[in-house]
Amino acid sequence: VKVGLDTGSIGLRVLESQISDWSGITKHVNKVIDYGYMDGVNISGYLANSPITIGGISTNVNFMVITSVTCSSQKPNCPKNEFVANGRGGLIGVRLDNSGGIDDSVWNPLPQLPGNYSNGFIVHGKTDAPSITLGLTSSNQAGFELQSLLPYPQPYTDLAPYYLWDVVVPAKVSYPLSNGEMRESVGLVLYDTGTA
Repeated sequence: VKVGLDTGSIGLRVLESQISDWSGITKHVNKVIDYGYMDGVNISGYLANSPITIGGISTNVNFMVITSVTCSSQKPNCPKNEFVANGRGGLIGVRLDNSGGIDDSVWNPLPQLPGNYSNGFIVHGKTDAPSITLGLTSSNQAGFELQSLLPYPQPYTDLAPYYLWDVVVPAKVSYPLSNGEMRESVGLVLYDTGTA
């Protein structure tokens, strides 16, 4: 199933209609899940578990099977049709914390990959050929400035199968005003591509 990558959400969430082979998938239909995105898209479904493969690397994870996609009442014109744009069958949220206290047993699959593949990832956002590198090495980190992250507390139930990290970090941002003057602002920013 082709899914979009989202650094601002958590967990693999796949449309039920896009799953053609159910062998090896354990359904937990009594574990109902509701999940919302900042753009107003709300999804509903249930918990499942299965081996998945990302870039040729396999692991067993919990994921959400999506049975409906709607808009929140606050954003009735949300981009719900974009959720399946370009043949996409869902989203893989790779956020590293648990902001909002999500308690649905669906976690970021990347830290659950085996071996060194779980130690980090690099998003290459070139619009002509976007990609993701799984697993950090000294050579693929060359040229990057690293930001230290603080630990983020685990939820009281349904603990994440990896360490959680606070992805709201201090930053200084420069931006142009309409008159061309540059302005700087210091504050907290969320590590998020803003794309899905």
